[in-house]
Amino acid sequence: GRAELFSALNFAAFYLHEIFPESQRVLYLDTDVVVLGDLPQELASVDLHGQPAGVAEDCSQRLGKYVDMDRLKRKNISHEIPLELHAKKKTCV
Repeated sequence: GRAELFSALNFAAFYLHEIFPESQRVLYLDTDVVVLGDLPQELASVDLHGQPAGVAEDCSQRLGKYVDMDRLKRKNISHEIPLELHAKKKTCV
């Protein structure tokens, strides 16, 4: 496997709401993203329809590469996950 995937910092984006609890929105970009324009201004008015996050899909990567969906199913832990998981192995990340 790829050791960098197991770094705690790899999951930092999932905890931004705890780091910035008073912020209504936080913009997180990967280190390899180049922005040409006023992205925060453009995104400030986007209606997320009550969803907790807005994301871009990367279909060059699939969830099954990072999450062992079969293992999750075998362990029968869906009741422990706070949100229902609708993803499949081939879901884009």
